[in-house]
Amino acid sequence: MSSTRLPAKVLQPLCGKPLIWHIIHRLKKSRHIETVVVATSSKPSDNPLEDFCKNEAIPIVRGSLKNVLARVALAAEKFPSEYIVRVAGDAPLIEAETIDKMIELLEFEDADRIFGDGRPTIHCGFEVVSSRLFATILKDFGDDPVAKEHVTGMLGFNPNLGKGANFTFEDSHVIEGVNASVDTPADQSFITALYRETGATVGDLSLSEAVAALKANPALLNINADVKRKSALAKSQMMLFVVQGGSEYGLGHLKRCLKLANTARSHFAYGIHFLYIGETGLELIAADGFQCTATTKGKAAETLKNLSETLEANLLVIDIKDALSKSDLCSTELLMSLPICLIDDASERLDVATVTFVPPTPEVTAIDWSQLSCIPYIGWKWSIVPNGPALQCPTRKVDDKSRILLTMGGSDPYRLTERFAAILAKTGCANPVSVLIGPDFREPKETISEVKTFLPHAEMLENVTEMGSLFQTHDIVLTAYGMTVLEALAYGCATAFTPHSENDSEAATMLVEDGAAINLGPHASTPDAVIAGRLKLMLSSHEKLNAMGQRGAEKFSHETCENIMQVLASLEAR
Repeated sequence: MSSTRLPAKVLQPLCGKPLIWHIIHRLKKSRHIETVVVATSSKPSDNPLEDFCKNEAIPIVRGSLKNVLARVALAAEKFPSEYIVRVAGDAPLIEAETIDKMIELLEFEDADRIFGDGRPTIHCGFEVVSSRLFATILKDFGDDPVAKEHVTGMLGFNPNLGKGANFTFEDSHVIEGVNASVDTPADQSFITALYRETGATVGDLSLSEAVAALKANPALLNINADVKRKSALAKSQMMLFVVQGGSEYGLGHLKRCLKLANTARSHFAYGIHFLYIGETGLELIAADGFQCTATTKGKAAETLKNLSETLEANLLVIDIKDALSKSDLCSTELLMSLPICLIDDASERLDVATVTFVPPTPEVTAIDWSQLSCIPYIGWKWSIVPNGPALQCPTRKVDDKSRILLTMGGSDPYRLTERFAAILAKTGCANPVSVLIGPDFREPKETISEVKTFLPHAEMLENVTEMGSLFQTHDIVLTAYGMTVLEALAYGCATAFTPHSENDSEAATMLVEDGAAINLGPHASTPDAVIAGRLKLMLSSHEKLNAMGQRGAEKFSHETCENIMQVLASLEAR
């Protein structure tokens, strides 16, 4: 239940059944396994697992969270047997028939352990050993970190320990490049896809069927091919994200951190925990399957201090506006021992940070970095674009038929959608227009009605969950300054924006000076007639619009999260 990459994963649904159900259901088919025992920790978070086992009449033992070997020893003591089959709690395709054949081979040769035939197979997550070899592991390797976490994982580094028996796997189980364990949502999707592809009854998919389906449709392997598996020698790594969001700050900070967190989990095998400061957005964290502690701005410092003392994080990532001060971060010695990464932050927190990733704004370029120990990574290529393209976008060609997307954010608290629809109408623009109605608009029906009075032929877009597809089908974007500007530019859209403040105008200076975007003026202080004139001039030059889109797309990298994680993974505790 304490999995950091996929919280509570043993009870996570997989084809309608908990993951642990799949394992137990398949092990019960064995002819030689007398008792299936679940060995879990004594932490309260594992109580739901105990409840499940009681309902299923499955014996359970509980012990140390950090010492899996000791827990297995408890089970072996309570349910003695000549052979022990250690099964990981993330192996839903475990096969009883193969285990039975291994037990029979060990018994026939009076051996202690199995040596495979060297061929790659779909098997994973189990080991069959004699009780006498397990006793040796417990006696001689009881303090070994690999044994304590992986039980039999140290056998691979000790080939002469115990008598081995050579086992030949079924030819129908041989396949390369399969990850059949469940560590991430992508792994859940992979197993689900296998059942869908084969039509097998839930819990009864044979490995021969699975391999045949994968060989017939190898594209299925791509579902979780990028997920990194943690080796037996690798220590568990935990990233703590501190993120601020909600109605006042929007969800841009959260969405870009979720994108980084997914890369960290899948490609770098990090466990993830979010400390979220805000009243909306928790559902996005839950949807991605991450652990989260929610708090308020007033309690953020105290909550962070408490988390740092219990979570055992290796890395702290901060993406906030004003929730934590430098002194808050300095208040705990344990926090100061961690590498601290700042996202888009040029505040006083730089004094205690290890590294920061920031765009080339005037504020950033004015900093004397030689006076700081914080390492800066400056450039638009380090900006995380939540809905950015997976690949570099092709050059667009803008003309009179190019679609315009009018989007003023998820909530549009200033009612800019109606205002800019009227301004757009004043330009006499003949291009087709789409208007996005965000999920948190206060009066969406009234907004649609008013927009239609100015732009009667506009397409009204509601309940949009994937912004990337909109940027792919629109060449020109009219928006308020924020994350949407960066997303539109990353897709190569010609983009005009209205800042919420002079600070926004200053932050976007480099984009405007480079010809990647047009600043229409702060909406609070710029007359509609002035905005309309600037917008009309922009729309009249197709050549300029094409150049804008190309310059914008060139500034951003589709590998930003991967590149940031390469930097963070190389950091050591200070």
